[in-house]
Amino acid sequence: MHGANEDLEGTGVAARLRYFAWRWYRIRGAEAEDIAQAARLTYLEVRSRYAGEEPRPDVLLGILRNKCR
Repeated sequence: MHGANEDLEGTGVAARLRYFAWRWYRIRGAEAEDIAQAARLTYLEVRSRYAGEEPRPDVLLGILRNKCR
């Protein structure tokens, strides 16, 4: 059975987060991977604060942007 947030927990999301880290902040390699993982973990911790069961990519991208600064 697939959870509602599976789309934001897959490996494709990690690749997109690394791409955004590079595109927006020019962070590459292992550092981008570390930031992407930290952003995903933070999202998993805070997703219960938001109403509904729909995935919230806007929240995940906001977390990523804050982690990149």
